[in-house]
Amino acid sequence: MSKKKSSAKKQSLQYMISSNMAVSMVIIIIMVASLIVMRFSNEMQFEAETRLRQAHNQTNNSIDMFINDTLSISHYIKTILNNRNENQSAINEELILLKNSNKYLSNMALYSLEGEFLIGTAQANQNENVVKSNLFQKAKNSERSSYFEAPFMDISSEAKSTWVMSMASKCNYYFTGIKKQGILFIYMDYSNIRHLFENLNIGNSGYAYIIDENNNFIFHPQQQLIYSGIKSENLQSLNDNVIGSYYDNWNGRERYVIAQTVNNTRWRLVTVAYMDEMRIRLPLILQFMLYIIIAAIFIFIALSYVIANRITKPIHSLQTHMENVKIDNPDFHQLDNIKYAEIESLSDNYNKLVKRIKNLINQIIEEQDQKRLYELNALQAQINPHFLYNTLDSIIWMGEKGKNKQAVEMTSALAKLFRISISRGKKVINVEEEIEHVRNYLVIQSMRFKDKFTYSINVAPEVKGLKTLKLIVQPIVENAIQHGFEEYAVDEGKIEVSCYLEDNNLVYCVKDNGAGMSEERVKNVLDPKAESGGIGVNNVHQRLQIVFGKEYGISIHSEEDEGTTVYIRLPVIYSEEDVNA
Repeated sequence: MSKKKSSAKKQSLQYMISSNMAVSMVIIIIMVASLIVMRFSNEMQFEAETRLRQAHNQTNNSIDMFINDTLSISHYIKTILNNRNENQSAINEELILLKNSNKYLSNMALYSLEGEFLIGTAQANQNENVVKSNLFQKAKNSERSSYFEAPFMDISSEAKSTWVMSMASKCNYYFTGIKKQGILFIYMDYSNIRHLFENLNIGNSGYAYIIDENNNFIFHPQQQLIYSGIKSENLQSLNDNVIGSYYDNWNGRERYVIAQTVNNTRWRLVTVAYMDEMRIRLPLILQFMLYIIIAAIFIFIALSYVIANRITKPIHSLQTHMENVKIDNPDFHQLDNIKYAEIESLSDNYNKLVKRIKNLINQIIEEQDQKRLYELNALQAQINPHFLYNTLDSIIWMGEKGKNKQAVEMTSALAKLFRISISRGKKVINVEEEIEHVRNYLVIQSMRFKDKFTYSINVAPEVKGLKTLKLIVQPIVENAIQHGFEEYAVDEGKIEVSCYLEDNNLVYCVKDNGAGMSEERVKNVLDPKAESGGIGVNNVHQRLQIVFGKEYGISIHSEEDEGTTVYIRLPVIYSEEDVNA
């Protein structure tokens, strides 16, 4: 029981090779694919970060240009104000002309240090709001050249509702010929700042904003939501890192943040991108890689099977040949064309063993066939004692009745019959002699069974000189008389014997109109285990197949109450030496 279980658990060598190769290849594919995905993911993230830095730098450069243009305008205005030859009216006209020629300028105004409005492109409220503003006080009390402030609604503008950004700087002017100091305000249209951020390509959710040193938002795409408290920004992380790039996690999403100081200001430009959008192509890549991995796995499984099959094919062939080595199956073949040295060694030993076994089996079969042939020949050489007794009894009866002529004829036929049967020990005789032997037998039997049957013999002229095994037709004729006419009453029996060539074979045909046979009896006639009586039909059939092969012998066509036709088929023989009988 345990042996059966252990043998059931054993796997074929081909299965073991293919499965191990497939598993190894799958592991390698997964490892390589994982490395490729990791590498690609890193490269893709690096590329996304590079693109983000480029967008950030481009925006920062645009803001720098905007600030520099504003500073250039401020410097130009200060130069005019510092010119003693310019009167107040002319300076005011130049400010108006400057505003009209620069679309991002909203207004310009000059205030005294006391907050009095002196000149400008629009009348401003000369109240305490200007004097008390942080921007005015910073510019008045500091030696820095310029200060910027967060956007606000400019009610002094022509549109009355324009959002502007303001810049203030201390300057000198000569309106009464006396040098005085004042505060120059330049108001820039806030929409120009907003336009700088409109074409940022940093994903669907990415954005950029500007913040000052006090964490006041100069610009933010959702600035109103932040002021209303609906949205917030991760300023703690920004203040911890100040400038540079870093990662943070805000509202459950990982972000990549770049912070950089804007030149000539105390602002910082902050660009924010979300990692899931930076890696948006990664799921597609992973899906594509998964398809490739699956396809590669199937391909490698098929290749492993083909390779394993190619490796084990000689072993399977050796196994199959060994399984076919049976005593009752001598038609096995030797192994050839072995590609592998180890299996070739096994095959050589196997071939030697097979050759030895085959020789022994052929020797045994040949000895058995010779023994059977000797027995059949000995049986064939015997004369049916009943036939001899009945023939001699008929001759005596004819002599007593004075039928000397018939007695002489029967005695002559019997003598010729004996002479051809003996044939000086030959196993092969001419076809003409075989037909003569049958003719003498029919003469004797027709005289014994007078008026019981008639016969005819037709022999093709071209076959008379051919060779044939002797005494193969007479047993068929004897069987036709015995079972066709002697055992059954037939009104007029007929026996037709013919000999001719067909498909390069010599064919004897014995046809009678006797009682016929059933299909089962026809099968028994040629069955070596069945009783056939005398030398019999089966004797002839076995002799022919032993000498000439399984494709030759006797075939019978019979119908009950219609008669029987027996065909004896053997190869064309020209010389006695061609037959090993």
